[in-house]
Amino acid sequence: KHRNFSAGKWSCWATLPGNAKIKGDPAAVVSDNGNRIDVFAQGIDNRLKKLTWIAGQQWYDWADLGTYTITSSPAVTMRYDTGFDVFARNAANKIVYRHFSIASGWVNDWAAIGDNWSTVTATSAPAAVASADGTRMNVFTSAPDGSLLTLMWTSSAGWYNWADRGLAITGRPAATTRAGTSVDLLLRHYDSSLIQWYSPDGADFTTYKPQDFGGYIVTSPTAVTWGNQRMDVFSRNSNGDLIQKFWTATNSWTPYIGLGPIGAPAC
Repeated sequence: KHRNFSAGKWSCWATLPGNAKIKGDPAAVVSDNGNRIDVFAQGIDNRLKKLTWIAGQQWYDWADLGTYTITSSPAVTMRYDTGFDVFARNAANKIVYRHFSIASGWVNDWAAIGDNWSTVTATSAPAAVASADGTRMNVFTSAPDGSLLTLMWTSSAGWYNWADRGLAITGRPAATTRAGTSVDLLLRHYDSSLIQWYSPDGADFTTYKPQDFGGYIVTSPTAVTWGNQRMDVFSRNSNGDLIQKFWTATNSWTPYIGLGPIGAPAC
């Protein structure tokens, strides 16, 4: 299902085209100029799928992106509007990565990431975020004990080590950036409340402490930013309804806003 927010209001829900059967949570990335949307998902055959929308051409059909087995929903980031960095968990419970070029297709084979990757076991799907200038990426997952794990890549040094941040979470993290190399993490706490954790550079997770917004969410959150002026977070409540909470630079955080059942109203 797809729904868009424009001119201050939501469209109705629409079913995307194609016959691919998917599971889990799809991940989407939008080009900086707004002329392209790519949606990535885990198929029921545990292969990576991609669906593309191009302005003036509407939606294409789902494409199968190889035979590699993934065991989680993917995460995806875009750098320079030239390609995508795709992350997933593999059958060995390692977070793996591959770069997809819009011009030429896959650039590298799937590979586990982090200098200490062999010692890390991932129990959730990954989340990922890239800086706008393409010089830094951050990847997040959870450990077997539920603790948040973080990993950083820089264009000058490559992949660092996975770090355990000691915060117990449930499900998949969400990550976004408002500006520069900053990172906003949105997390479902072990008690199902919503937590935000801000890092000014994607490496420092000590200066700012996690902020607990309370409430009760039953799915992992997802988040999106509008530059450095607005950030929106979405999840579902105990009734299964889609809920939203957003931050603006002038008014800080709103209360939770109910958006009704997913799929209603339908187009």
